[in-house]
Amino acid sequence: MAVARDLRRFLVFRWTLLECRHRDDLNLPSVWAERFGFVPPFDSGAVAGLHFTVGGGRAVYPARPPLPKIPGASLAQVFTLIRDKHGAASVRLAQPHEVPPIPRLLRIDDPSPAAVEQWPRPRRFNEPLLIEYTGAEGWYIATQDQKRIYTQTIKDARTFAHHEDAERWLREDAPIEELLPRYLAAARAEEDQRRAALTDDGI
Repeated sequence: MAVARDLRRFLVFRWTLLECRHRDDLNLPSVWAERFGFVPPFDSGAVAGLHFTVGGGRAVYPARPPLPKIPGASLAQVFTLIRDKHGAASVRLAQPHEVPPIPRLLRIDDPSPAAVEQWPRPRRFNEPLLIEYTGAEGWYIATQDQKRIYTQTIKDARTFAHHEDAERWLREDAPIEELLPRYLAAARAEEDQRRAALTDDGI
């Protein structure tokens, strides 16, 4: 069985990620309720589980609700948020043989807020987004002459001021299903990494 590195617990709902180290074993639904004023609805899009480092990125093990009951859009949100927060090259579902044995730890009744990380950080919630084609990472929706095209150049990509605007466009105008919002800052960072890789002479 593969050794899991940087094992973390997570909770995602409405484009917000809470996570902590697994050994802290905090009650993330309780932390969510304390921060946002409601219990995360696992029957309406909230997802909780584990994620950890694997070759080339991170692997996700959804624990609640069971995987067959998780909507595709919710799983896509999990992948996007974890990828953006950790700068992972890719995020995918964990294979059964990769999932480590999960020790049962004592819950902490009064969790320290500092032990739970939130992404995006509160000051970044109004950060603009792009729409990425998941079939080819780094290609984004652009609008030109009323026709939807794709571009690899971020300055030519269509931007949305808020995730609600991006989700509305996806519901009403998306030409295909393989599209996903990405935070503009994360897309720019990846573009910089690609450019650096192209110019790296190996020295």
